[in-house]
Amino acid sequence: MRKLKIYIETTLFNFYFDETREAHADTLRLFEDISAGKYEAYTSDYTVAELEALRLR
Repeated sequence: MRKLKIYIETTLFNFYFDETREAHADTLRLFEDISAGKYEAYTSDYTVAELEALRLR
């Protein structure tokens, strides 16, 4: 059976790191499922660039 591919965009990374967001727990669970191999995740170069710009602030 093929894994479901999930596109991860900037907002999901924000939810992952911002513990005050309502979606934080669901996002952690999603990343755990990705780590466990349940889903195949991918993102774009644009998202990576956005995250790097945030990190450099």
